[in-house]
Amino acid sequence: LKLQRERQAVFDDAFREDMEEYKQHGQLTKIQTTSNKLALEEVVLEANEVETKDALEQFLNG
Repeated sequence: LKLQRERQAVFDDAFREDMEEYKQHGQLTKIQTTSNKLALEEVVLEANEVETKDALEQFLNG
């Protein structure tokens, strides 16, 4: 219960800070994230891995 109250206090503080920033600037600063998107063409599969093939066969055949 104490941990829950501490967490709630942290979230409450963050919310209040976000509200103040929104009131002052009209928007929130977005956290910059780096995108690690891969295209299907960029994915390289290991050729002839017996374990992987056996696991796939076992999965598919139940």
